[in-house]
Amino acid sequence: MISALFIVSPMAVETWAYFGGHRPGPTESLEVPPGGGRVQRLQVDAGNASVTVRPGPAGQVRVRQTLIWSTTKPQVRKVWDGSVLKVQAECPGWWSLTGLDCSVKLEFDVPPEIEIQVVGTSGSTDVRGTTGRLDLTSTSGSTTLTDVGGTIWARTGSGALEGTGLSSRTADVGANSGSLDLAFTTAPDKVTAKVGSGAVTIGVPPGSHYQVVGRSGSGSREYAAGLEESTSPRIIDATAGSGSVDVDYVGGVPEVPGAS
Repeated sequence: MISALFIVSPMAVETWAYFGGHRPGPTESLEVPPGGGRVQRLQVDAGNASVTVRPGPAGQVRVRQTLIWSTTKPQVRKVWDGSVLKVQAECPGWWSLTGLDCSVKLEFDVPPEIEIQVVGTSGSTDVRGTTGRLDLTSTSGSTTLTDVGGTIWARTGSGALEGTGLSSRTADVGANSGSLDLAFTTAPDKVTAKVGSGAVTIGVPPGSHYQVVGRSGSGSREYAAGLEESTSPRIIDATAGSGSVDVDYVGGVPEVPGAS
């Protein structure tokens, strides 16, 4: 039958990709702004690549890339636009849509104070130890923030977003469907966390107080005892269309039901 020509066994595809794959060792480059100027921003168009960012020496960006493919080699382009390093990762070809043909892993060592922007689809984003502004967007990949201190703006379609050891004064995070989990070591001035379907969990330093606003369509709202204070200049705006909202002291303090 003609239709049989279009039927491919999943096992056959996986076997072909495995035996046809290439696994070269990581390649590394040292990127310095033209003229030796100051690095101000890293901008990554990640596609489905996984991205890791961690602090490094002043005045330079170190890039490590690991490429895996079976038919078409991934492309990683790096270009300076003044003081901004723009990096684009791409898996060309139709087979890249299956996730079997191509994958890219990007690791960056950056001056901790620079701004970082990552736009990705299904790959993970992991940022740690930075103090500059973060601007992160993902379609379905996970986002992990560890020990960061700059302003946070992050959106995900259906992935999880987790932050620990945060000292950011302002955080604005959102998800269509997924979980938002932020834990602060320094009391933030304002946290905005909104999810369409999923849970919102926010941990703050013991003894800090906040105005807590937002709403829940269905699901519980619980706040640590003594956390709410209507005159506090600090604000937590937590909303879940369908799911729970939990605002607690880091380390654990008995909770009380919040206002609906």
